[in-house]
Amino acid sequence: MYHFFAMLSRMKNVNRWGLMRNTRRENLCEHSFETAVIAHALAVLRN
Repeated sequence: MYHFFAMLSRMKNVNRWGLMRNTRRENLCEHSFETAVIAHALAVLRN
């Protein structure tokens, strides 16, 4: 359980190499948040 929270706290320090938008830097935390928002919106639309 502690490994999960440790990974969450390190996510803001991990830079992600995006294939679509490689003109600006993006960290893993931003990418995970955007993915979660899209997944939530799709679930709300489905229900």
